[in-house]
Amino acid sequence: MPTTLEDTAIDFPVTTLNDLLEAEAKAGVTVGADEEKYRRWAFISTGAAGLLAIILAVVLITGGSDSGGGGESKAQTADAPPNTRPVPLTVPESSLDNPKAGEYWDVVSSVDGTTTELVKAGKLTSIKEAGESGTVKRIAIVLAVTPEEAQALLGAEQRSLRFLKATGPAPSRPAETPTTTAPAAQTPAAPTPEAPVPETTPASQPAG
Repeated sequence: MPTTLEDTAIDFPVTTLNDLLEAEAKAGVTVGADEEKYRRWAFISTGAAGLLAIILAVVLITGGSDSGGGGESKAQTADAPPNTRPVPLTVPESSLDNPKAGEYWDVVSSVDGTTTELVKAGKLTSIKEAGESGTVKRIAIVLAVTPEEAQALLGAEQRSLRFLKATGPAPSRPAETPTTTAPAAQTPAAPTPEAPVPETTPASQPAG
């Protein structure tokens, strides 16, 4: 009676279908109808592994978010005022107290106990999450400031920056242009009328 797989104990490891078939052949197992069963088993196992790989790839791409958006929040935006320059910054979320796009923020630099004002009421035109650095949540913001303030802000050490919410936009500071007042046009004085010259009568001549 031919030996079957169920009656045979295999003492060496089997990792693939070919190894399994080869092991059965070495053990004297007659491979016939069982071979199709093994092939179906291998096909189903391979398909299941591929499906799991696809699911894993989808989870990695979407970040496991229920919304399928990768867990990345959409940026809040606002229009920048005219004659300003955008300055992008990535800062700890705790640096700004509940910030919202469209708000105005002062920025100061604090170094060795010395505080220097860098931005007076810059407008927050963009804000979004920027992931984590260790255990610190970070946000990416864009401040619209004057060109002079942008230069000062970019030149400052980022760790020294402090953000303070402003009450509103900075007052307009138009360039002061010296004005000269033209002298008022003088109205020529009316000519003074000349006094009439009294008529003189010839003196009477003495009688001759």
